[in-house]
Amino acid sequence: MTLSLVTGPSAEPLDLLDAKLHLRVDGTDEDSLIEGLIAAARLSVEANVGLALIDQTWKWSPEKSGKTGGDSHYEIPLGPVSSIVSVSVAGQTLPPSEYSFIAGLSASVTFSNALKNSEIHIVFVAGFGQEASDVPRDLRHAVAVLVAHWFENRVPGGLGDMGLPGSVSTLLSSYRKVRL
Repeated sequence: MTLSLVTGPSAEPLDLLDAKLHLRVDGTDEDSLIEGLIAAARLSVEANVGLALIDQTWKWSPEKSGKTGGDSHYEIPLGPVSSIVSVSVAGQTLPPSEYSFIAGLSASVTFSNALKNSEIHIVFVAGFGQEASDVPRDLRHAVAVLVAHWFENRVPGGLGDMGLPGSVSTLLSSYRKVRL
């Protein structure tokens, strides 16, 4: 499975002013650092819960299917997915009538014909929206808390500090996908 970013988000879920208010920072001396921490915190939150916070375009190439007969169903590994940009099978772009798409946090694409050993590429838009206000408050707060944690702890600690702070993990827990 290959998942690659085509177009990144046009904004961050937390702007510089809100981050500085959260950090109680005045002045502009730390602006570049804080902007970098915001981007890194967004990426960390997205990676930990398998979500895109702000709209982004991705290309996904699932493993080739060995199925014979029946539908070919693929769950998109990143959410929430709002739209499909294109689907190609064996180098040919398919019209939307050749597949069905279910949007949302657990998005999927289903083909009416099995695609045995076919190379599939799905380009899709994932994210809660284009603006920071579109992102759920708890996820925006997780980004803010992570920025604050990294801002206050600029030197890496021992092995126990490698994970997310407990408060961030708690905020993200309801978004983690449970695997059985």
